[in-house]
Amino acid sequence: MAVFCDNTLMHTYTQSLQALIRENLGSDEFFIQKAIGWALREYSKTDATAVTQFVAATPLAPLSAREALKWLQNQERRQRP
Repeated sequence: MAVFCDNTLMHTYTQSLQALIRENLGSDEFFIQKAIGWALREYSKTDATAVTQFVAATPLAPLSAREALKWLQNQERRQRP
C-alpha cells in the first residue's frame, strides 16, 4: 500500500470538508452537529490551524465547536508544566 501526501490534495480535502459542514450548519439534528464536531476534531490532528480558524470564522452550533476543539484543548493541557 502506498501512502502519499500532496499539498493540493490536502487543500482540496479542506475545502470539501468545509463545504459539507457549511451545507449542514442550519441543522438542529443532534447527530449532525456531533458529526461536524467529530470530523473537525479528527482533522485538527492533521491541520490544527485550519480547524481553529474555521471554528472561529464559522457560526457552528456550540456542540460542534466544543467537539471540534476538544482534542486541541487536551493537547494544550498536556503541554502545560
